[in-house]
Amino acid sequence: MLADRIVGGSDTSLEEFPWFALLNYVNRKGVEAFKCGGSLINRRYVLTAAHCLDNEHLDAGDVNVRLGDHDTSNEIDCDEEDELNRVCADPPQNIGFEELIIHPGYRKNDPNQHNDIALIRLERDAVLNLFVTPICLPDASFPGSRPGRRVTITGFGHTGRTRFSGIKQKALVPIVDQQQCRQKWSRITIGEGQLCAGAEFNIDSCSGDSGGPLMSQKLYWTIEGVVSFGYKCGLEGWPGVYTRVSSYVDWIKSVIKQ
Repeated sequence: MLADRIVGGSDTSLEEFPWFALLNYVNRKGVEAFKCGGSLINRRYVLTAAHCLDNEHLDAGDVNVRLGDHDTSNEIDCDEEDELNRVCADPPQNIGFEELIIHPGYRKNDPNQHNDIALIRLERDAVLNLFVTPICLPDASFPGSRPGRRVTITGFGHTGRTRFSGIKQKALVPIVDQQQCRQKWSRITIGEGQLCAGAEFNIDSCSGDSGGPLMSQKLYWTIEGVVSFGYKCGLEGWPGVYTRVSSYVDWIKSVIKQ
């Protein structure tokens, strides 16, 4: 029933959400596939979901991180302006990992998927530019968006028409009241370290979006959640479940300081 789960989204512009990271899995035969997302939080660390790093994709292969990509079908991404005024992004950065750090409380067979959060320490610093920039973390006292407020999700996952979107997508979804979410997900326990969003027809994060950000913007963009799981994709009445980042900021900071 649980699916690592952007349906109903639209294409992003070239420079939107420059912190988004693609996780590129490479199997023993050298076949590559983008299976998850993440968010650059400083030059050296990417925040993602624990289930993206504790799964069969890594049991028999490797993973690297791609930063600064907008359209995976192009080596260099450019906007659609005429040639004289065309703006092109810097080439994407493909960086291996130095360490994969899964939250110690995560258990991949836990149906509740509590503590579904992880960090990737890159093998070298990312080069920051207009198309590769970290997103802000909330602090532990961050109030979070209230139920009904629309927040942003982004990713390259299932669109409802294709298995994998070659162009980075975005969508707005409403935060769902925690008690309402618990009633819907009555067979599992939605904890304080989780938040819910969506439940609208045909607008959702979906397969391939796992680990990606749920974000809000006031003065600046802040990551509020990490895509964890849902029931199918874009199914009306079923909110997606996200790891609440503010609940794990102390852990994140302690890992980064090491």
